[in-house]
Amino acid sequence: PYEVWLVTHADLRHTARVRAVIEQIVEAFALENQ
Repeated sequence: PYEVWLVTHADLRHTARVRAVIEQIVEAFALENQ
């Protein structure tokens, strides 16, 4: 297990496109840690 930081601009964090990328990254790391 390791710590990963993801930084986004406050104005963009809740846009659909950025949210989709964040969700894909989280999913990829979750699958890797299984």
